[in-house]
Amino acid sequence: MKKHGLVPTDRTYTGLFTACSRTAPQGRKQLDNLLNEISMKEISLSLVTCNAAIQALSRHKCTPEALSMLDRMEEQYGVLPDVVSFTFALQACYQDKEDGASLAQVVWIDMESRGVRPDLCAYNEFIRACKSSPRVEHSDVDTERLLPPVVPFGGVGALVRHMNSNRVKPDIRTFHELCGLIDGDSKAEGELHAAMSACGIRPDVAFMNAVIHRKAESGDLDLAFSVFARMRDEGLQPDVVSFQALAHGCQNEEDITVLLKNATALRIDPIDPIFCTLLTAGSRRRDYKYLTLVMKLLDRYEVCPSETIVKILDAAAVEKPWEKKVKAKRRFHFLQDKNGFKGFLGIWKQRNGIQ
Repeated sequence: MKKHGLVPTDRTYTGLFTACSRTAPQGRKQLDNLLNEISMKEISLSLVTCNAAIQALSRHKCTPEALSMLDRMEEQYGVLPDVVSFTFALQACYQDKEDGASLAQVVWIDMESRGVRPDLCAYNEFIRACKSSPRVEHSDVDTERLLPPVVPFGGVGALVRHMNSNRVKPDIRTFHELCGLIDGDSKAEGELHAAMSACGIRPDVAFMNAVIHRKAESGDLDLAFSVFARMRDEGLQPDVVSFQALAHGCQNEEDITVLLKNATALRIDPIDPIFCTLLTAGSRRRDYKYLTLVMKLLDRYEVCPSETIVKILDAAAVEKPWEKKVKAKRRFHFLQDKNGFKGFLGIWKQRNGIQ
């Protein structure tokens, strides 16, 4: 445009910000250049363009810059943020894995203080952002004005009432997000299911998978399998993600055998992702006997090891800095398990023709 003497308009900048949102990672550099040009030339931006800028900054995980743009909209560009502005800002909060929940609370309070009514997207993004970092038990912000879903400020019922007051009806995604936010006790989950029923929303496969994952990861595999059974009773067809969710709770050969028997019966294909989850869970627990077991089961079920599987195993075999302390304390059981795993890994890779 510049070569042809054409002057960029506000719509031009909107389009450029949108393009930056869709291109990664090179879009980040283009985004920085675009923002620098706008700043140097003191270009005025419209509401739509400011929103596109916040969205682009969010997509590239530039949370401070996105919130700064939100703060400067009225003073610098003379435009008032709308619900779209705040929704994109909440998306940016989600990208911050340390302070995302606290930042989201501040953004929400700012939105309400400006009289901007939240819509369904805003609620869903707020709940999602509250899951992005550890909950804040004590905050410097005014807790009486916080949105109810953030524990300990309220529960699911309070959230639905808050949404009703703004004439917003929850959708299935609202409950997906809440499933990862509420406490894992039966009372909280009962309230969640009751609220879904009252809103006329039936659980879908993704929602049930999330519940199964929570149960399995908390160590209650039996309860996870009971949710899995209820899922089938309600006419929902489990998918590979359902079995990956269950895999998080497997601890021994019996658990894995039951898991794979169910997967085979339902003709789940491929089962490679299930083994990836089993290996990842074992690696996180530093359970090297378990990792050796899973390798043997890979052979038994004639699963061709994928590049991902090999990477997980190779990463588990690498000596971690903390293992030097283990050696110094002469914790022989751990060292024997680790050495046994590394020895079998070499044999297993050779047997499967892996370099």
